[in-house]
Amino acid sequence: MKSTVIFFIISILILGALFHVGKKLHSDIRESSVNILLSNINYSDPVNFTNNRLRGLPDIVKRYLKKHIKSNVTLPGFVRLKQKGFLKPHLNSDWSEVEIEQYISCKRPGFFWSAAYYIYKFPVIRHNEIYINQGGRQFSEFFSLIKFSSAEGEEISRSSLFKYISEMPFYPATLLPDRHITWKVMTNNRAKLIFRDLGISAAAIFTFNDDDEIIKIQTDSRAINSDFGIKSYPSGVIFSDYKQFGDFKVPAYSETEWIINDKIIKSSKMTLTEIDFDIYGVFEGESENSLEE
Repeated sequence: MKSTVIFFIISILILGALFHVGKKLHSDIRESSVNILLSNINYSDPVNFTNNRLRGLPDIVKRYLKKHIKSNVTLPGFVRLKQKGFLKPHLNSDWSEVEIEQYISCKRPGFFWSAAYYIYKFPVIRHNEIYINQGGRQFSEFFSLIKFSSAEGEEISRSSLFKYISEMPFYPATLLPDRHITWKVMTNNRAKLIFRDLGISAAAIFTFNDDDEIIKIQTDSRAINSDFGIKSYPSGVIFSDYKQFGDFKVPAYSETEWIINDKIIKSSKMTLTEIDFDIYGVFEGESENSLEE
């Protein structure tokens, strides 16, 4: 009995030590990534949202931006957000509850994204995705210490750029005319966006509803890093429940889906819990922009 208690105590101490070391390593990666994202912001050149900035856009995109960005607000260069919900670690696996943190550079495309799976309040597994300086990377870890999956390269970079595009409703100012963006009208409620980030490019189709909300963004090719290597499939993100967060109206709920062998597979169901615009640095404490009912 005594040896069992000692073994239990030692196991708890080891797990606690692993947790704290992993937490420090994850924090270092997050901090360094966010610092690079922040270095891409031009703090001395703030830009306000006016109708003049809508020139050349498809009508449906103009209406969307007018309804989702307050007039004359300063357009953000940096966004950070948190989500809670359910994610499938693999497309054929069961749902797992996760918490997500994401940090986004709006002036020069880039992000740091991390989903944590908790057991007894410990982040046992983390899935991470980074897109910085035209380079994408995906990696997963136990206790932020042991990598069991990692992928990078041109296909992953293009896929990560699509992820940046597919979440633009959370940072709608990035849809304004820009050297990166080309819009093409498809129908009265659909438009195609082509995004070029130097040598990397990605395309996505935006679908709008009658309330001028983006309800879906889809692409023909989003990469999955699986046990069988990197494979790309059609993928999309569905948005709903638009709410006002500060000066911006953004979707509070989103789902991700994949089309594999003509079958639609859902892989995430996420609720936005916090979002900040131009609050520089990582999350510490409460968000300044909570949901406005």
